[in-house]
Amino acid sequence: MRSRSTSEPVRSDHPSPQPGGTRELITYGHSFLAEQGLPDRSTYYARLVAASLGLTYPTSSAGRADDLKRAVGGSLIRDTAVRALGSAMLPHPGGAALVIIQGLINSARLNGASPADLATARTSLRTLMAVVNSASRREVNETETFTFTGSWLATEAAPAKNAGVWRQTFRSGDCVDVTFPPGDAYLVFAGTNNTSTSRVAVTDLSSAGAAIDAFPLGDHCVSSTAWTPCAYRAPLTARGHRLRFTHATGTGPLAVGALVPQLFAPSTVLMMKEPYLPDYAASAMFPHGSDEALDAFNALIDDLAIEFPNVIVADPNQPGYWNKLLHTQPDQVHPNEAGNAALARTALDALNRRARSAVCNSVGRPESSSPLEAAYFVCACACANSESPPTVPI
Repeated sequence: MRSRSTSEPVRSDHPSPQPGGTRELITYGHSFLAEQGLPDRSTYYARLVAASLGLTYPTSSAGRADDLKRAVGGSLIRDTAVRALGSAMLPHPGGAALVIIQGLINSARLNGASPADLATARTSLRTLMAVVNSASRREVNETETFTFTGSWLATEAAPAKNAGVWRQTFRSGDCVDVTFPPGDAYLVFAGTNNTSTSRVAVTDLSSAGAAIDAFPLGDHCVSSTAWTPCAYRAPLTARGHRLRFTHATGTGPLAVGALVPQLFAPSTVLMMKEPYLPDYAASAMFPHGSDEALDAFNALIDDLAIEFPNVIVADPNQPGYWNKLLHTQPDQVHPNEAGNAALARTALDALNRRARSAVCNSVGRPESSSPLEAAYFVCACACANSESPPTVPI
């Protein structure tokens, strides 16, 4: 990692989306969203969803080609989180009407449902959501937010290329003081688990240095070779406070990347669970998958939706949607045209179910709803007395 000058602060704040704002779709994940194998691009499921909802995709009105399509084939979910951290200069997800994330199938097929891979996926998903939901990004060289004490090195992109400036230390006792905003916010950090004794201690300087948390770095950064991006959420009682993060014990590397305050009304995020495949051994790169492994990784999405209420879960493996014997290309992995149609229907039906739930549980539109949820709320209100949910034709 290269040293880099930090004389001038780098700030990349983004405004909160306004009602009726940009109607764009942004995607993150692997080849199902990066698009592979079909001659007609309009039949890929993200494009079908965008066309049905009247959303701009895959190129923004003033952007470069495919700037809204941020998925890359062959990605693990860790890669997707790292890539999102490095996209500060792209149009921000907070201005989108909808974000689709599908990023677990390669992680599930790499080593199966191993505890280490599941832990890495869980951590990476949380970090990805913290970035997608962020209202701004406060970099480590902003002295009004960060104060470093000890032998911290300025490094360029410690866990991720093009992810701004990071500060890294290996030394026990080094600390960083971080001023959190009054609202919800996450501190993005990273490490590698090359020693089981490394621990991080968190104290509240605004409350006489009271200890509020401590955790082994290895609980978050389970890989010994690859940097794992992590997100620490300030406790409700510590919001608006100045917190100290200390590399308390051990010699494992700890890197601090940015503070990401959260939007009050973030974009709707649709998390697509991974569909079962007919022959997991067909892939030479990811040969260790199984239906059971996909179930274990898909369950992480259900857990994530509890922490992030703007997440809508779409499950193609429920009856009547995905058929693994009919819906893949000859490579036994990527969805064919019918498979993409099934995934699009899965996504749209999940959005419609959320809309009907909003009608059942609210007298009026929830104040914290995103522009897309507001549009679906109106659609569902018009159909509230119908026995069938509102649908959008593919």
